[in-house]
Amino acid sequence: ALPRVGRCFAAHAALNSLNERCWRQNVCSATHTALIVSASSFLLATDWRTMRDASVGLIHSRLLYMECCVSLGYFAFALPTSLHMVYVLNAGLPYASPLICVHHAIAVVALTTYLVAQHGGFYMAASALLFETTNVFFIAHVFMKQHRVTGVVTAANSAFFFVTYVCCRMAGVPLLVFDSLAQLAATR
Repeated sequence: ALPRVGRCFAAHAALNSLNERCWRQNVCSATHTALIVSASSFLLATDWRTMRDASVGLIHSRLLYMECCVSLGYFAFALPTSLHMVYVLNAGLPYASPLICVHHAIAVVALTTYLVAQHGGFYMAASALLFETTNVFFIAHVFMKQHRVTGVVTAANSAFFFVTYVCCRMAGVPLLVFDSLAQLAATR
């Protein structure tokens, strides 16, 4: 019998071309998620008051600037890859969807806007943390689906994904939007 790592490589070797391409993209996504969750958590844990007070004004944070540059680089790779998977390869979920393409395009616009204007640092760090926290479980979901993993681990991951998606993306992000709009209105 193959050791656990050997079985993983054997399962990976059995992937078809589309799954192989998706697997490579998800490895990049997992690396991006790990970097951004770590950096955003550190930023918000150590300097959230300063960033919050300067949330609409200019904020100089080298770590946030580097985080945004890394994210922009990732999305510059992910957007064309997602477009290719959706419109050329006709891949469906969980590999790609038009909504993922829209999400990646919005992220490119938001990151470029922040990198040029450097306004709203708190909101950039907080939204990055909220989005990427859900990706921890989403990427695991796609990997498990590709390798046909079932059972308690899959069910637990699905539950965590559902909870983080509802809390972070459906509740947290809209709260950030409303708060940023209130901050903008208060400065006028």
